[in-house]
This record gives sequence, structure tokens and C-alpha cells, in this order.
Amino acid sequence: MTRSGSIVIRGLFLLLLVASSGLTFAQEKNDSPVFDEVAIEFFETQVRPVLVKRCYACHSSDAQEIKGGLRLDSRAAALQGGETGPAIVPGNLSESLLIDTVNYGATYQMPPKSKLPVAEIAALTNWVKRGAPWPAGTVVSRISREKFDLNARKGAHWCWQDVQEHEPPAVGKPNWPSYELDYFVLARMEASGLSPAPPTDKRTLIRRAFFDVIGLPPLPEQVHAFVNDNSSEAFEKVVDELLESPHFGERWARHWMDSFRYAEGYGHEFDYPIPYVFRYRDYLIRALNADVPYDQFVIEHVAGDLLEEPRRHPVEGYNESVIGPGFWWLGEATHAPVDVRDDEARRIDNQIDVMTKTFLGLTVACARCHEHKFDAITMEDYYALTGFLQSSRRHEAALDPGDRIESLSAQLVSEKRKVDGMVPQVVLTTNDLSGDLFADYLLASREVETGTPAEVVAGHFDLETERLSRWVDAMKQSDVKPSSHPMHVWAALAQSGEDVVAANCDEHRDRMVEESKNVKETNEMNPLISDFDNGYDGWFTTGEAFGANPTRKQQWDRRASELILDTPGVADSGAVSNRLQGVLRSPTFTLTHPNIFYRIRGKGAQVQLILDGYFMHEFNELLFGGFRFDVNDGEDFAWQRQAADIGRYLGHQAYIEIIDQGDGFVAIDEIRLSNGTVPPTPPSDLAMEVLENEGLDSLEALAAAYGRVWDRVVQAWQVGSLNASDQELIDWTLRRRLINVASGDQLIFATAQRRMQELEKDIPDPVRILSMVDGTGENERVFVRGNHRTLGEETPRQLLTALVGRKPDVKKGSGRLDLAEDIVDPANPLTARVMVNRIWHHLFGRGIVGSVDNFGVLGQRPSHPKLLDFLAIQFVNNGWSVKHMIRRILLSSTYQMSSVPNAAVEKIDPDNVLLHRMRIRRLQGEVIRDSILQISGRLDHTLFGRSVPIHMTEFMQGRGRPSEKGALDGDGRRSIYLEVRRNFLSPMMLAFDTPIPFNSVGRRNISNVPAQALIMMNDPLVIEQARVWARRLLSDKDLSVEQRMENMYLAAFASPPRKTELSEGKNFLRQQGKALGLAPEAYKTDERVWADLCHVMMNVKKFIFIH
Repeated sequence: MTRSGSIVIRGLFLLLLVASSGLTFAQEKNDSPVFDEVAIEFFETQVRPVLVKRCYACHSSDAQEIKGGLRLDSRAAALQGGETGPAIVPGNLSESLLIDTVNYGATYQMPPKSKLPVAEIAALTNWVKRGAPWPAGTVVSRISREKFDLNARKGAHWCWQDVQEHEPPAVGKPNWPSYELDYFVLARMEASGLSPAPPTDKRTLIRRAFFDVIGLPPLPEQVHAFVNDNSSEAFEKVVDELLESPHFGERWARHWMDSFRYAEGYGHEFDYPIPYVFRYRDYLIRALNADVPYDQFVIEHVAGDLLEEPRRHPVEGYNESVIGPGFWWLGEATHAPVDVRDDEARRIDNQIDVMTKTFLGLTVACARCHEHKFDAITMEDYYALTGFLQSSRRHEAALDPGDRIESLSAQLVSEKRKVDGMVPQVVLTTNDLSGDLFADYLLASREVETGTPAEVVAGHFDLETERLSRWVDAMKQSDVKPSSHPMHVWAALAQSGEDVVAANCDEHRDRMVEESKNVKETNEMNPLISDFDNGYDGWFTTGEAFGANPTRKQQWDRRASELILDTPGVADSGAVSNRLQGVLRSPTFTLTHPNIFYRIRGKGAQVQLILDGYFMHEFNELLFGGFRFDVNDGEDFAWQRQAADIGRYLGHQAYIEIIDQGDGFVAIDEIRLSNGTVPPTPPSDLAMEVLENEGLDSLEALAAAYGRVWDRVVQAWQVGSLNASDQELIDWTLRRRLINVASGDQLIFATAQRRMQELEKDIPDPVRILSMVDGTGENERVFVRGNHRTLGEETPRQLLTALVGRKPDVKKGSGRLDLAEDIVDPANPLTARVMVNRIWHHLFGRGIVGSVDNFGVLGQRPSHPKLLDFLAIQFVNNGWSVKHMIRRILLSSTYQMSSVPNAAVEKIDPDNVLLHRMRIRRLQGEVIRDSILQISGRLDHTLFGRSVPIHMTEFMQGRGRPSEKGALDGDGRRSIYLEVRRNFLSPMMLAFDTPIPFNSVGRRNISNVPAQALIMMNDPLVIEQARVWARRLLSDKDLSVEQRMENMYLAAFASPPRKTELSEGKNFLRQQGKALGLAPEAYKTDERVWADLCHVMMNVKKFIFIH
């Protein structure tokens, strides 16, 4: 190490030592362990379910016989153990018999039938490592569901009670309160003999407000303006400007991202990317900046895809509300789960946990395996919520900028519908083909086939030579050969000798009857999923591509520039335009066969089977091979088989997705389950009709029979009663130009095609987002002891019984919109309380209820219960406005108190629960990083956009490591725009307690560990930005050393340096210059010296704290 380097580090070290003086470390007493709520929650959600599911049958007070004398339904029982000694020794894995047993050690192996899954063993191991946390006072004598008294629990705990109106209480210092909320705070203080701290100074106040509201330090000129504004409205003006700042949404969106476990990778083994998720982040920022009423915000998250009148993007005009439900899918996801039903149960468990903690402040997920141990929440409540999610589906939605896609789609549909309306009449008016003429062309074409020139035969039959040539060519094509084609009989028998026609007709009739019988028997074994003959019939469409209905009879095929008919009864994403996109989803069905066959055609589309909600086969097909395939079969229908691993999952619930997300198309005529054989195609009804004619003893008779059938088909066309075979015959004559459609009539279709092609050129690409859609409505059954293989009673979908009582069954769809409306019902005592408590927490460092995610029995009771209710009522009465609530709090005397401790008062209120002063709070990691970028001048204030790739250090290794390495400074973007990859999180963010995004985190841990000091001293970003800041300071060459130092202090701390600080700073500069061998006065302009001082300033304790 160079001498100059050692001096820099020594200087930093000394300053840090001074800055961190007074730091103390608490040591927990081990004689009577008290576990924090995070540890208890870990036990309730990760450990107790394993014990209940795997152990309680033999080792609880519920067991008919307690095996080995061991109970595991209380901590005391587990510590005591059974006949072989203690089951667990907290913190000591090697001495814990339970851990050895579940790992199938040498002595015991439990459970006896099979080893626990790896994840469950890991949960038990982690539990013992953490000291075996267990809720206090929960020694269980007997577990019995009959003893669960929901009404008693509801009546015994405060959070279930109605929000009460409270008048501000009388206080002894009536001049102190600025707003009504201050009366409640002051009254609690006065009741304990306390007085509030004096107001803080203006510099501290503006810095506090800036960090709390926008997460950035104030600029020196902003501080100067506020300090020199002596009006009574000075701070009010600052607050209003901050709330109108676009950076407000950036700061407060990060709070929500913690709660919604926001990430851009699915984690697990390969950290596969979550698609389009940055748009959800931007949605949060926009919603908060726009002060979307909180009840609307909640509804959009739970069911924004179901709103009839959604909120619109302020510029692009697309549906904003539909982005909200993307939060459901931000959790960790596992590829190749061995038990896919369990994987679904775990995914839904996480979704319920996140939703109920965030919006209701309850740990509902603790009721997955048993009634909630403490709160008024039953297993039925848990599985009632599960039903909402079972009835909903993951959806990659396509948003429509400015409604251009919808508008152009409507024009295309209108154009095609207009032309479709002309089709029946055009066919009737241009059809010059009678039944007799039809028969003549058949006989004449046979003569040409035998070698007689077409013109000779045409003359003999008095036919058009050119049209006869087309008939000859049509009968040569392969499409007429199969028995499924209407012309099959003629194609097969036309070259027969006259003496065998009758016998051949009989033989064909018998064969086709037998073929029809075989098809029927085979199809009985190959159940039909859909043939779309009766519309979409329970299928779900999103986007514009598939339209409101499948194709119908007597419609024009818009792909042709002439009159050609579309195949009816087909789900066709290209029926109107290949530029339109969309997804078609089937109803949920039980997978009963190992193969699915699709009669399909298309290009650039996909089909996938979604089994038990599993979607990760998109990234890795292990154990789920064949669940997704591309459609590139072109223009002709063919059977495509979906098989591979599907046979492994018989009995599971599934649905099909037909996906068109490009400029291709996909058309599906029929879908069947099968044991392996390709579904047979039935013989043509029309061909069978021909053979049912009597007297088919000659080719003339056979041709005449075809003529009679043709006349009937034309009549059916005229009255609109034709069947699929009838249309197929007419379409065949049109495609082969066997009917002479007038050129004027053909021009109708050519012109329409050109118009439609011009329209589709203007269709913009959609904006893609992750969202949710309704599927088949399903109620879930209770999983006995949380085991999905052991099902109990069905539970109707509804919100918690303690909140809404018993509600009627959901009649339509998933019911999520009903759920959302129940959550935000003003009669719900939780939603408004939980939200105002979150706001209070973010502004004071602690909520009125300290456990912001848990208002239940295991959570903390409110320090100011009347204030909580008062704020909740105010919140609702003021239109659920988040900004209004923040403004009220910021302008209160409570918020503006000094944070300087008073020794006497601290003895009475050591944890500052009564808020006798403002709390001192450490900045969060993102805010520290953003502050560094701002004072250096590198911060890019651009809003929104794709996430900046995370900067990957050489130590960030592992599977799924991003190939793109982001810039060290993240291109100067705010931290909220940095990519969040679960397996590759920023070391700086982790050091400063940014939560790992697995679960909902409404209150971050606040640690004080050496890694934080090391990050600030050694992180390349901090060192780089110190140099950038120095360069910026030196850019104004007219400034003196003192002026530069004053600018540094104002930027970093919002206050000028004291004389001693100026003197110490100048001495530091001189010493660094001397260490570098500089001339005596050279330190004044040397970038390296100033960079060292900038680095020191970033390491001063007050730089990362709010006072």
C-alpha cells in the first residue's frame, strides 16, 4: 500500500470513529428467549406447517397414541423430548435429534415412509439454527377444530373492532398542536408526564422532508430559499412542492415494491427473468404521483383487469388499471417442480400472504395447515381466498396505446362484416351451375380423363371448354381423394366400368358406414375438448385477434382477393388481420389422457398447456416437455400432437392457451384428448348423402345424384340452413373457379382486401405487461393439515368471515372484483387503518402499530389507538388521498419536532413510543446511493423506462448470472430503476437492509453492521462518485477552498460547515497534498486531494441519517 493510500484510509477511519461514537450493541439474554415477529412469522409460515403436516399425527396431543413419548406441538415439549431425550437443542444442529432424524441419520429415520422434501428439511434446520423460535405462551394441551371460537377471538382483539370516531382530546398546551392529530400525540405524552421536544431548525426540517417525500437531499438553493422565507407558509410551500414533484412517486413506489416483493427474476436456481415487470414499477410511480385514491389503487391491484371503466395512462391512453394485478406474479418461481400441485399451493400461499399482509395487515397464510393459532382466521377463510386465485390466470397482456388497435380492429371488423353480408347474394346471383349442369361437368370431365380432347367433349355436352378444363384439373387434385371430401365418391368411382358402378357404390356405402361407426367409437374414447361449432362456449379471449366468435358459415376468407369462403367453426386469430394479437384460453378441465390432438394450422403462433397454474416450462421444459409448441404448419389443417411429459400428470387440472403475439396467425378447428391414436376424420356427410340415392347403377346415375345434392345445397345456401359439408362443397367450387363469379363481383373482394391491408398497416405494436385474467370459477377444498392430497370440504370464495360474515357464492368469474370491493369497503376496520399506519411508519420510522404487516395478536398493539382511528376516518373522508394524509402529517407539530434526546425524558420513554421527539433514522440503501449520485452531479432524473442492468462484480457468481453487465454507476439512474435480480442483488443494497424479495416486507430491518462502513469506505461506486464530485467542485475555478467546502457541506448536510469543520477540512487537504508530494498550494486544485475529502464527507455519519 502506498503512503498516500494509508493516509486516506487513516483519515477516513478516524472520522468514521468519531462519527459512530456512542454506538452500542445489545446482547440477548438466553435464559428466557423472546423472539421478534420476523422469527415468529418464520415459524408460523415455514415450520409449524411442516410439523402439523408431517409430525402431529403421532407426536401431538391430537394423536391417539403419542409415539415415543414425544410431542412437537409446543416448544417446551420439543425441548423436553421423548424417550430418547430432547428433540431439539436450539442453535445446535448436531445435538438436535429431530434434525438427525429427518435427514435419515443412523439412529432414526422419520417420517418412516419417505424422507421429507429438501425444502422442509431446510426449514426445520434453519429453525433450530435460529434458536427454535416459538410464540410465547403457546403450550398446546389439545388441538381441536371444534374449540375454535371465531366470534370470541374477533371480540377479544382490537383490530377487528369498528373504526371509532374520536374528538381531539383536551391538552394542557393548547398552543402546541398545529393539526388535530397533534392533540392525540400530546395527550398521550401529558398523560405520562412528558412534554414534546422543541421544533427542529429549518435546515434539519427541510432535509428531513426531502428525504421522506422524494428520497433525495435538498439542493443548496432550495435550502437557502426556505431558510430565508420568514412567512408562516414557508414549510407548507416546501411540502406542496415536494408532493407535486415527479420524484415523489419514485420514493414511495419503493415502499410498495418492498411490500409486493418486487423483482425482475424468478430466483430459485436460474433466476429466469420476469417479463415486462419494469412497467409495473412505472405504473406504481405514475399512480402515486397522480394520487390515485387508495381504494382505487387496491381495487386495481386485486382486480384491475375486471374494471369496466379502467383508469387510463395520462399520455398514451392505454388501460392503466390492468397493470395492477401484475403484483400477484412477482413472487419466486420454481422450474421443474416434482410435485406441481404442491408448487401451485406454495405459489398461491405466497400470493395470499403478500395480499393480506399488505392490504389487511394480517398473517392469513398462518391458517394454511390449521386454524390460525391466535387470530380470528379459519382454514376455511384461507382456502376461500385460494379459490379466487385458482379461478384466475397469469396473463401477458397487450395494451393498446391511444386505443389505436381497438379502433383499427373495429374498422377491420366492420369492413369484413360488410363484405360478409354480400357473400350469400353474390353466390346466388352468380351461380350459373344447376344440378343438371353439375352432373354434365362431372361426366364430361371423365371423358376428358379418358383421353378425349376437352374442346370435343365440351362441344358434345354443350359446355364451356375453359370451365371444363378447370373441372378436369379440380378432379385431379389430391384434396378430393379422402372420404372426408364431398367429391370423394366421384373421385373414387369415376373411372369404374359401367358394369361395376352399382357394386362399387354399395361397397363404398358399406365402407363409409363402417368408417363412420369407427370414428364414433374412437371419438368416444377421445373426448372432445372443443370444435368451436357453438361459439367459444366457455373459452376466454383477450386481445383483438380471436374476435367475439369463431368463424361462421357464408363468410369471406379475407386472405383471398376473390370470393373464397372461410372454414366455419374455427377459432382463427387471422380471420380479420394477421397484425392483431390475442390469446384464447380454454375452460379448466381434468387431464384424463396422455395426448392432446389439435386440428390446427398457422404460422408464428404457440400453443401451451397450463397445468395447475404452472408456467415455468417456458424457460425450462424439464419434467414438462411438450407442454408448449410452436405452430408453423402453414395454410392447411393438420392434426398436431401434444404429448411427451403430459402423461405424467393424468388427473391434474389444466387449461389450454392458444397464443398469437406476432404477425402470424393460428386457426384451430378441433381439439381432442387421446390415448395415442390420431383422431380419425369422419367421412363427408354429403358424400354419404350421394350414396344414399337409389338406382346408382351407372356413372350417369351417380352424376345425377351429385346434381340433385348440388341443387339441395344451393337451396340450403339460399335459406341459410347449410351444414359444414354443404359449405365445403360450395367453397370447393369457388376455389376451383367452377362457378363463374362475375369480374365486377370479384372486384368487391379485391377492393375490400386492399382496404383492409391499408388499415392494418397502421396497427401499432401493443405495449406488453404482466397481468391476470379470469378463468373458470372454482372453489377450493380445504387441504387437511395443509396436504393437497388430503382434501376436506369445499370453501366458497369470499373475504375473511370475521370481516364480512357468510356471503353468497360467487356467481360469475373469479369473483376478484367482489373481493377487492370488500377489502376497500369503509366498513372494513382494517384497510384504512393499515394504510395510514404505513404512511406514519415511513414518516416517523415506526408505525402507530409497530408491526405494520401484522395487526393480529402476535403483532404490536397501537401506541395511539384513538389517533389511528382518527387518521383512518380522515383518510377515507378525504377521498383515500395518500398525498393529503402525508401533507397533514408533515405540517403537524409532531413531525416538526427536534430529534435531540432529553436524558430525563428518555428514561420515561426510552423507545420513544410516545413520540416525545422525532426519531433519528438511517437512510435506506437506495436513498444513500441516490444521494451520492445527486451531490456528485451524476444523477439522471429521467423518469420511467426499462431497468438498468445490475452491475455485476466478480464475486456475484452463480447459475442464471446475467450476461449483460451494467455500468458501475447504473448510468446515473435512480436506484428504483436498477434491475432487481433475486439471485444477484446489489451488495450495497443488501448491506443497508434492502429486503430480499421473497415475502412482503412493510418494515425493513435496521441493522448497524461493519459491512455498511466497509461499503462506504471501499465500494467502487462510492470511490468513483467521490472523484466525480471533486471534479464538479473544481470546475468553478473562481471559488476559494472555503467556498468549495461550504458547497460540499450544503449539498451533503443542508447546513454550512462550522469554523472547526472548515479548519479540519483544510488541514486534511494539506495533509493529503503533502502525502502526494504536491507543492504547498497545489492541494487547492488537485482532484485527487478533493476526491479524498469528498469520500470522507460521504462517510460522515450524519450523511446517512435523518435527524
